[in-house]
Formats: sequence, structure tokens, C-alpha cells
Amino acid sequence: MEQLLKEGLEMMDNVENPKNETHGSVIYCDKGHRKLRQVGQMVYQKHPNLADMITFAQVHIPEKYHGIINHSWSGIGDWQA
Repeated sequence: MEQLLKEGLEMMDNVENPKNETHGSVIYCDKGHRKLRQVGQMVYQKHPNLADMITFAQVHIPEKYHGIINHSWSGIGDWQA
């Protein structure tokens, strides 16, 4: 889960600051969001409570990514963007 989270967040950094042409593509951005969504689903499986999911995000995800996580995790359990 940690590796998937790291990859997804790195991909979102690349979308924000593209280093090559593929980083600006919708396909690349979608792939990054899908990785982050998978993490959200894993967190939900372990902690199917919205408060616990929020705590996980606050503890394990840098604040600058909270908006991206909010979007990627929307619809998982009670999480709504």
C-alpha cells in the first residue's frame, strides 16, 4: 500500500510539473488517480469508518495532497468530495 501511495503521489506531482509529454496526458493523470483510489479502498477495507480514513490521510499523506486524495477517495465508503 505504501508503494502504491508513493507512486500515485509522484504521478500527481508529475501532472502538476510535467517532466515529459506523457505527464500532461489524461491517461497518465487517470492512472495516478486510480493508484490513489486503490489505496483508499485498501484503507477502507482495514478501517471502514470515515473518521479512521480521515485520520489515516492526515497521518500518512502530506497536506499538500489532501485535495487530490479527497477527489480520488470520493465514493469510497462514506467519503464524499
